[in-house]
Amino acid sequence: MKFFRSLLNNRFYYRSFISLISISSYACCLLLLVAVERSSNSASIHSFWDAMWYSVVTLTTVGYGDMSPVTPYGRVIGYIFVFGSLGVIGFLLGNLFSLLADIKENKRLGRNGTQFVNHIVIVGWNKFTHSVLEQLVNTNVRVVVITRSKADIDTIKEHFDSKQIFVLYSEFEKLEYIRDKANLNKAFCLFINMGNDTDNLVHLINYKQEFGNNLKFPVAVDNQELVETFEHTGADEIVFKDELAAKLIASYIFEPDVAEYAEDLLSSSQQDGNFDVQEYKVTAENVFLNRAYEEAFFEVRDNYGSILIGIVKEAGGAEIVLKNPSDPSVKIELGDFLIIITDGIAEKKLIADFHVQEGSITVQ
Repeated sequence: MKFFRSLLNNRFYYRSFISLISISSYACCLLLLVAVERSSNSASIHSFWDAMWYSVVTLTTVGYGDMSPVTPYGRVIGYIFVFGSLGVIGFLLGNLFSLLADIKENKRLGRNGTQFVNHIVIVGWNKFTHSVLEQLVNTNVRVVVITRSKADIDTIKEHFDSKQIFVLYSEFEKLEYIRDKANLNKAFCLFINMGNDTDNLVHLINYKQEFGNNLKFPVAVDNQELVETFEHTGADEIVFKDELAAKLIASYIFEPDVAEYAEDLLSSSQQDGNFDVQEYKVTAENVFLNRAYEEAFFEVRDNYGSILIGIVKEAGGAEIVLKNPSDPSVKIELGDFLIIITDGIAEKKLIADFHVQEGSITVQ
């Protein structure tokens, strides 16, 4: 009884079981037809292959008439094939449509996986994730969003380009499945935003243990008292949703102009007039390579109408952010990152002269 219940619950095994029963029944009918027809001297069906030819011609409704049963029992079996022909085409078409529907549904749920490289994986879908994603798409970074609600899939696909955003439907505990389908081995970072701190912490522990060697782990946190716990658990960056919202609300009350400017900076520069804080990696083609930071500061201001506010350097395997260093000996070196406040117009000129897109990862 338990076997049949598990069989009915598994779509693949159920179809396989039905197919096996159908093939077995079909083979038995063919063997019986040969056995009963051999007893008649006027029979046209003498072998298993004759019986198969007759059944195929009958079931496909072609009906050549070159072979047909002549014995009473043979005709009874013939009736089975005749009536069976009524359902064969429907069965074949039904299975074809079902197969096409499965292919479409598998693609919709992300079961075929993605080939994204150097991408960001976001675990959990909510309003905050939506806001983060709106900022990321403007940097041309590819993102995999993992959700366990099928209702979220259509929402995400409606608002974002599937060439840049890949949606994977999965339970968050299926680590091996997520690794394979989200191509986590080639991802840049995994952002955990489950909606509450408890779930964030639990999944950070699990994901860090499973994927910790290759990924960065930023986490969205509500309760500031848990910062130390998240840091000990292995969070690389901690984002406070409520703190940011509270600061903006306070500014709107008594500093409306400051709040408006801050909102411009926080939003990505989708329009030419919007400001944004951006980061550019220094490559061999960068116009400021091997030049003094102070010199670059004035040229960025004069030539691009933007403000150079900092530089990121690597020291001992860790990244150090220098906020407008006053030391004249600080030079811009290969692999550094320049942090610049700019708008949409200047951004295009910076990208052209720096020969690199904004962001700390390489878009592929």
